[in-house]
Parts: sequence; C-alpha cells; structure tokens
Amino acid sequence: MKFAQMKKVTVVALAMLVVVSAARESQAVLIPISLTPDAANSTASAHGGSIANTVNDPFAYNPNSPISPLPVQSYSGAAGFHGNAASNVDVFLSYNFTNGPLTHNGPSQSFFVDLYGRSDTCCGDRDNNIDIQVYSGGVLGTLLGTVTGIAIPGSPFFVRANLAPVLTTGVTFNAIRLVAHDSEAAAGNLFTLMEIRAAQVAIPEPATASLALLGLGGLMLRRRRMA
Repeated sequence: MKFAQMKKVTVVALAMLVVVSAARESQAVLIPISLTPDAANSTASAHGGSIANTVNDPFAYNPNSPISPLPVQSYSGAAGFHGNAASNVDVFLSYNFTNGPLTHNGPSQSFFVDLYGRSDTCCGDRDNNIDIQVYSGGVLGTLLGTVTGIAIPGSPFFVRANLAPVLTTGVTFNAIRLVAHDSEAAAGNLFTLMEIRAAQVAIPEPATASLALLGLGGLMLRRRRMA
C-alpha cells in the first residue's frame, strides 16, 4: 500500500474512534450509590434526629436531576441530623457503600455526593464548611482523598460534590465521611443535614451503531490493503 493511502486510512480510523468515544460519553448516565449510615463512627445527633434520618426520606431521588424532586427540608427535630458539639469541635457523619466497594477507573468517571440542607431561614451558616473524606476499608481504614470547603447555599439548599478529582485512577473505596467544621457565628457547632444521596457515572458499552462503525473501519482498511 502507498504511504498516502495508509495515512488516509489511519486518519479515517482515528476519526471513527473519536466518534465512538463521543457516542459513549453522550450516553453517560448517573446511577445511585446506596449509602448505609455508620452510626458507630459518627457524632450523635441532638433533638431526636439521627444519621439514619439522612437517608430515609422516600422522595424519588433522580441523580440526573437531583433537585427535582427535592426531599423534605423543613426543620423538624426528628428529621435529618442535628449537631450539638461545642464551638470549634468538628461533627462527623460516616457512611459505607451498601453494595460494596467502587473503583475509580479514570477521567470518564465521576462520583457525586448530593447534600440537602435545612430550608428555613434560620441558621444558614451552619453548613458552610464541610469536607468529604473518601476511605478504603471503612472510615477507620485508609484515607484516599478529601474534598474540602463545601458549603450548602440558599434555595434550593443543595450542593453536589464530585469525589473523582481527589482520587487516583485504580483505587477502590467503600466509605465516605462528612467532616462538618464549626461555621456558625453563634456558640456551638450545630451543623444540620437533612438528606444525603450519592451517584456515579455509568458509561454503557458502545451501542450497536458504534460497533457497526468500527466494523466499517476494519472493512475499509482491508480494502485499502488489497488495492
């Protein structure tokens, strides 16, 4: 085969691979990650709340549209988690992945943690300085990375954090811990969290059309070699 023909075929093949890659990215969807509260390694809640109450709202969580619908976010002592620590003392909420460890496979993956705060006008500064730590072997195991400086803003009182940027490709992890620093002007660390959810990007295998493109590329390459 002449060099010019080989170069042309190579360019066509590379272009097809780009098309396939783009097709896969466009098919990326988010799927929920089930969380199990680790009360034994968390700060106790006040006012009748609990860490278990941060995962029990039956709203139809949709990770692809996390603020529609929303959970119940209005204040109730028995709803959500309510910290009651001294000033400048951190509050900890720990969660394990219910269905086992996850692996960070590279740049195409993201792992999101969705935090839903208290929606009334009181105490909006209670949730303005949160870190999320990522662990292998539970929160008493190996710390793999930390997302820092997370704040839950005003309406809709929701924030999404991506864990992927602080993880090394190939690592396996199975737990997260929220570290709520004292961000309230008043005395005490009264951090409040109403609900937490998590999700990951799942990119399906190439669609039939993408596989057909690869087959076409191989056929073109063969015909060029026979010419």
